[in-house]
Amino acid sequence: MRKIATILGVTALLAALLVPAAVVLAQDTEVSIDAPAVVDPGSDFTAQVDIVDVENLDTAQYEIVFDSTVLQLDNVTAGNVGGTAIPVDIANPIAAGRVRIVQNVPGLTGVDGDGYLAELEFSVVGDPGDVSAIDLQNGLLGDNLAQQIPATWVDGAVTVSGAAPPPGDVVVSIDVDALVAPDSDFTADVDIVNVENLDSAQYEVVFDDTVLRLDDVTDGTVDGTAIPVDIWNPIAAGRVRIVQNVPGLAGVDGDGTLAVLQFHVIGDVGDESDIDLQNGLLGDNAGVEIDATWVDGSVMVIGEPPPGALVVSIDAPPEVPPNSDFTADVDIVNVENLDSAAYDVVFDDTVLRLDDVTDGTIDGTAIPVDIWNLVDGRVTIVQNVPGLAGVTGDGTLAELQFHVIGDVGDSSAIDLQNGMLGDNVGVEIDAFWVDGAVDVVISEFQQTFVGTLAEGVTAYICTIPGGATELEIYMSTAAPPGADMDLEFYKGPTFVIGEGGQIDSEGSGIFSYAGDTFDYSGYLGVGGDPGAEYITSLGPLTQSYDLMVYGYEPGSYSVYVFYMMPGPDNDPPMIDIDAPGGTVGVPTTITVSATDPSGVAYIWFGVWDDGYVLTGTEADYMQCIAMASGPGGEVSLAFIPFSFLVGDYYVAAWAGDMVGNWTPDLSPETAPWSVT
Repeated sequence: MRKIATILGVTALLAALLVPAAVVLAQDTEVSIDAPAVVDPGSDFTAQVDIVDVENLDTAQYEIVFDSTVLQLDNVTAGNVGGTAIPVDIANPIAAGRVRIVQNVPGLTGVDGDGYLAELEFSVVGDPGDVSAIDLQNGLLGDNLAQQIPATWVDGAVTVSGAAPPPGDVVVSIDVDALVAPDSDFTADVDIVNVENLDSAQYEVVFDDTVLRLDDVTDGTVDGTAIPVDIWNPIAAGRVRIVQNVPGLAGVDGDGTLAVLQFHVIGDVGDESDIDLQNGLLGDNAGVEIDATWVDGSVMVIGEPPPGALVVSIDAPPEVPPNSDFTADVDIVNVENLDSAAYDVVFDDTVLRLDDVTDGTIDGTAIPVDIWNLVDGRVTIVQNVPGLAGVTGDGTLAELQFHVIGDVGDSSAIDLQNGMLGDNVGVEIDAFWVDGAVDVVISEFQQTFVGTLAEGVTAYICTIPGGATELEIYMSTAAPPGADMDLEFYKGPTFVIGEGGQIDSEGSGIFSYAGDTFDYSGYLGVGGDPGAEYITSLGPLTQSYDLMVYGYEPGSYSVYVFYMMPGPDNDPPMIDIDAPGGTVGVPTTITVSATDPSGVAYIWFGVWDDGYVLTGTEADYMQCIAMASGPGGEVSLAFIPFSFLVGDYYVAAWAGDMVGNWTPDLSPETAPWSVT
């Protein structure tokens, strides 16, 4: 296959493609594939990329996608619209069966009318009955004012003339995984279907011996009968002849595998090799040739880039909480003389929402984002480095600002597709493009905020999101100890908790606001200490709140904040309590275990006097005679009961799963316990 990469002025061309993503003009432009519906095996044919009703066309970028086992694209030549030639500036294969085309109309006036953008010169490499789409993907048109031209993109297809193997015909084919890793071993099966009275087989396996090494060929099986490999003999580089004979005289019928090919990968990432079947001959038990269709296979080498390679990769947190914001960087390393970049970022738009794409930086040089155009989970990004010198080094091409709209348990790839880099002399820069992914998981937020306040000043601490559960906020003050400060909650401009707020209490209690229930210490503090306050929630919050600290007196503060973001509304873990009765002076152990299909995140349990009624408030902690907690599926508490503990008690236990479902505060699992 001829290389069809013609690169003319990538820098100037990408600069001409600076199309604001938000600008849309109302036109009825259509771009379509005009190709013959039927083509002959082994023939050449031309397909045109037609365009109608275009105005002021200045630039075009699109990809031609086809089945590379059926068609081979040999050349891409210039088009013509309204009598004006439309040069092909770039025609670059970026994957098997995928070619990116970039075009720029000479001059500044643009072109109007109908015609064709380019001609595609194909060769047919498939067999009779094969079909290949010729699709137009990732299309983008720009006018002479650098505005995007909306268009409808219409695909085409061709069928190779002649009959495909009808149902029931004998087919021998290569069955292999399409992607293999560098320096790995894999097998390719020589499959056979619909054979009758098979007695012998002879064929050659042909492959690229710079990519693959054939280490062994082992016996196959057809409907339970072994098909021995009598000869496997290398007869040329990358060509092995295999001869097989079925024992006995009866022959064998049915489906199965003639042989198993044991390959080792010796090529590099990005290499490809066909695994073809040639000169095949099957014989039956009467010495008559069996007609068959022989179907080839192929593999591509994928894997980690070698040290020092130019790599463009997604740098994103592997785990993100629901309803959160995060940034994914498009990182780049080991680049030299970078002048332009164009690529797609593809993600699951039922899990993530892309809110913005901002400029990157490489070794102190800004890399502007000239275009970012988002359609259905695919954003096309075009960038151009200012000036003519290019930039060298490591850094970030762009920053992607995402918001999580999926639920706990969802995941999304963040893939880089159709990537192309250009240097400052208009030559494409080869690169490895490495994808990323995120999982939506339960969020456990835990942080201590410290600061200093002057008298009469309010400090913003953080926002507590709607849906948060297990909220615990504790404040203490120092320098001087006991400085009078208040915890405060705001909902927008509404003052919710604190002196003068909707919940305005000097002392502790249970209070409600707009569907949310809080256990609040009161603004006079715990035990009369005006700098010691707490706010906890009873149940998940229905809305978000801004947490503040107000300084009635100057001083420093420490605010501890903990909450969890829930997952799907599933049942909490099943809890089992093992609490054998205790004897004074004898070591005893209370063990609580829990199980859950999603895994157990945490267990907490305590021991209370038999008559104590749980309130779900801070008072419970004060009345608990012993407690234990920890991550995972089992927690134990070992101790020696003293004589003053003689009496009856109960153990109450809570547990949470890995997706945020917890035992209700007032409905723990309980078991009796006593000390004698």
